[in-house]
Formats: sequence, C-alpha cells, structure tokens
Amino acid sequence: MRLEKIYIQNYRAFKEDTYLKIKPLTLIFGENNAGKSSLARLLPSIKKSCKKNKSPHPFLPVNVHNNFGSFDFTYNRENKFKIGMMFRDNEVIYSINYLDKERVSFIESIKVYRKNNLVLDLIKNLDSSSDFKNNYFEKINSKEIDNIEFNGLEVSFKTIKDMESDIHKKMLAFTGMDLNYLKNHIFWLGPLRHTPDQVEKLFLTNFGISPNGHEATQILADSLDRRTDLFPFVQKWFRDSFKHDLNIEFFAGLSSDRMFSVVISPLNNLDLKVPICDCGTGFSQVLPIIVLGAQAILGELGNDPYIVIENPELHLHDSFHDDLGRFFSDIVNSDFNPTLIVETHSENIMLAVQLKIAKNEIEKENVIINWVKKLDNGTSIIEDVMFDENGVPSENWPISTFKTASNQARELFNINIEKQ
Repeated sequence: MRLEKIYIQNYRAFKEDTYLKIKPLTLIFGENNAGKSSLARLLPSIKKSCKKNKSPHPFLPVNVHNNFGSFDFTYNRENKFKIGMMFRDNEVIYSINYLDKERVSFIESIKVYRKNNLVLDLIKNLDSSSDFKNNYFEKINSKEIDNIEFNGLEVSFKTIKDMESDIHKKMLAFTGMDLNYLKNHIFWLGPLRHTPDQVEKLFLTNFGISPNGHEATQILADSLDRRTDLFPFVQKWFRDSFKHDLNIEFFAGLSSDRMFSVVISPLNNLDLKVPICDCGTGFSQVLPIIVLGAQAILGELGNDPYIVIENPELHLHDSFHDDLGRFFSDIVNSDFNPTLIVETHSENIMLAVQLKIAKNEIEKENVIINWVKKLDNGTSIIEDVMFDENGVPSENWPISTFKTASNQARELFNINIEKQ
C-alpha cells in the first residue's frame, strides 16, 4: 500500500498541477522560501486532517508546532485547492472550495481511480438550499447520495443503512482504507527539536514521538529500563559517529518517582558524564532523529511507516552529515519497508547517499530528489532528479547547486593573485 505521489494544485507557491514523487528515500532540496517545508509537511497535514479534530475545514496545512496553520494558504483564493494521493493501485483526488468571505470550506468533489480507471466521481450539490449540506451526486451511476459526512478528508456515514449501500461501500473501499492506514503510520520531526531537560521523571507508558522530538529521551529510558534493542542501537550510533558514549542514569526522586538523566561521555574519558542538554546543541538536535530511525529499523513503527524529517543537519558540523546520509540509507533498507522523506540543504547528506548507490548498498530506483525551483513570477515547481548506478544525478540536476563554496574559493584565489 505504498504511497507513490502526492498531487497538489493552488497550494502555497505551487499554482499549477504539481506532483511530489515519493520513493523509499525521498530528498527535498531547493532554495530558501521556495516551498520545501510546505511539501515536507503535506503528509503531516494529511494525517492531522484525517484525525478527529475541531477544525471545520477538510484540510489545512500544519505549522511548525503541529497546529493547523492559516486559512489563507492557497495561491489564488478564487481558485479551488486540490490534493490527491496516488497509491500503487488507488488514486483519490479532492477538490476543496475555500470561501474566503465566509471563512468556510468544503469538499466539492472527489474522484477515485482504480488502476487508472475512474470508479467514483462525486460532486457536491451546490443549489442555494444545500451549499453546506452533505448531499452529493455520483456522476458515473447518476445517483444522488445523502448523509455523507467528512472527518477532515475521511468519509463517514450517519447510519448503518448508508454504510451497507453499494455506493457507500465503494467510497469506503477506495477512500477509507488507504487513508486510514496512512494516517496511523506517519511520523514527523520538524525543523526545531526539543532540548532535553537535565533531569526528567520516568513515565511508564508507551510514547509516540511528536514533531519536536520531546519524547525521545523517554523512549530511550523506557528501552533501557525494559532492556529492549532500541537503547543499545542508539548508543552504538553515538559511539560510532560522535565518538562519545550516550548513557542514562536512573535515580530516586521525591515520593515514588523514578528520575533519569541522559548523559554524554567522551570515549577516552567515560568517567566524565555531562547531561546532554549541557553538551553541544547538535547532540540534542540529532537525538530524536536517531531514536525515530532506530524505531523504524527495529520494526517498532510497524510495517510501511512514513517518516518525515526537516532540517536534520541543524547544529551539526558538516563532517557528521555523512553519518546521517548513511543512516538514512540504512533506514530505507530495513526489512519493515519505511519511506523516508527528508527536507535538507546538506550536500554531504546527498553525497553519502550517492556513495551508497555507487557501492550498491542502496538501489538507485529507491532514491529521488525533488528539487524545488522558484520561478521569476513567484510560483514554484518541482523538478525530480534520479541517479544512475554510479550515483550520478540525472540531467535535471541544477548545475549551479552547491557552487557557492567553490565560487568563493575562486574569488579568494583571484584576489590573492591580484595582490601579488
């Protein structure tokens, strides 16, 4: 049930039909303010729009805090916003009308394709008496359909009788099944991760990880306490990549509380234990990424999870970007078929992935770059870049990318020549 593309139109700077192509390892590159984060947050926005929520709108993009963002996210308010999801066999496209004056929105039409054949074509009845009622017309069978309700993008029905009708069964089969699976298997880490506290109380409960990665330390402490494979995995990664030991110290707190502290030690002086919050910020910023990636590799996120990571290189020296790139390749090679979407500016992450391809350690067909390009008219487009068996990018790769350092070095060289 792998998601292969997300389709958008009239979304942020993406005015025209735009397809975000998704492979097991999907990298999103581009200039600042071109729309990379908007693309990276499509899946988290779909997830939140399929969860029970208080928003009256079928879809709104989430912001960095995982709250619904502004109503004014369309490029042209007079045009409809469209979003679609293309799975291996199924494809569903929503057309959503946002009425700016009334500050309301509704799903105006749904088209569902099964193996490229149109099997469901719903359009909302928009007469004066039913603008905001749940009455639709099914164009293929020429039938009126009442009592359709939407929880965000998910369809539901008011009565059991409705659910038993053929047309409603078809709707549930083609719009409900994929979306229901998708919303429960999306994991997102935003661009700014939480810095752990010096001392934390241990909560004996199963945590999912939130966009700021706040729960990463709890997940680690729980793993060490229960002696699962997760903590040793993360500890080994820190030793191999940072040449530092990561450990957790437990101690008693007030009353019956159990407290813990995540500490870092250089490998050549394990007696020196410093709380991770007092170490370089890069340690705490990368910790949730490694925890979430380890969960994917070990199967703790289930089969076919979708992981979205923004700005993974934050506060990390360039030399460590290579470790992240190799780690991302290891994630998608896991037996549990994760899909990893990474929004980044890091050339070294990309080079690490290219080396993995050249060494036949990741299949070239499993990697794609979505290059986000800002046009002179203010709109944005996506140009997809693939790699050959040697890790060389296709002709779509912008030749000016990552040329800043070499251009500066050339300018410095010329200035020094002129001074001689």
